[in-house]
Amino acid sequence: MHIGFLGAGNMAGAMIRGLRAKGHTASDVAAFDVNADKSAALNADCGLTVAASAADLISRSDVVVLAVKPQMLKEALADLQPALASADPLIISIAAGTPLKTLSALCGDGRRIVRVMPNLNATVGEAMSAFCGNALVTDSDFETAEAILCAFGKAVRLPEEQFSAYSALAGCSPAYSMLYMDALVSAGVEAGIDPAIAKSVVAQAVLGTAKLLAASPDSPETWVERVCSPGGTTIEGVKVLRAENVGNAVKAAAEASIRRDEELAKAH
Repeated sequence: MHIGFLGAGNMAGAMIRGLRAKGHTASDVAAFDVNADKSAALNADCGLTVAASAADLISRSDVVVLAVKPQMLKEALADLQPALASADPLIISIAAGTPLKTLSALCGDGRRIVRVMPNLNATVGEAMSAFCGNALVTDSDFETAEAILCAFGKAVRLPEEQFSAYSALAGCSPAYSMLYMDALVSAGVEAGIDPAIAKSVVAQAVLGTAKLLAASPDSPETWVERVCSPGGTTIEGVKVLRAENVGNAVKAAAEASIRRDEELAKAH
């Protein structure tokens, strides 16, 4: 299977590094960017085929990943409908906030299109991606898309109408989590711990907690109760977090992000 990336930015790089690590060869993966330096740098970093043009990329690809910035998508696809119609690749778009109906109009009638929302954690091979497709996408296409996404993290198939909610859970939550971790690091530093050590401790503790939750069938609230021994240290901190309505603040933040995503979707 030959996979071509239209655009060679940070997210494309994260995806390509994941694919290469999973055994895809340099001849399996191609990229084209109007900024030739970006394609060259990505080739030097992880090894790939640099296409001569966008049309060349499409002609050699079974799957084309649209990895250009959303505001550049219309320009990037302006003259490519004939090439897409001729090669008929599976199209995977990672353009944020760009719904399937817009993608279909830009790519032309009859194209199989999968819309994907990855997140920042793709850069360390731990992305959480959501994907959906138009009516022309087959079960085999979905399997192909999921395999590509799982090369650099995990993926879940969702109805497109749930993408706004998903964006808060996965797209925005790295920032929410960083705010929490920053506060915890600061507390450690104020208590006398070296900043680098505090950062390392917090990062590992949060990483381990995430793995614990992922591996367990139990809810987060169940784990809170398990960790909070009566009269212990954790329960004292949890009492403060609940008194400060941290849970409500997080939900309010998610709701605000969802509303904004819905507004942006309507703009398309």
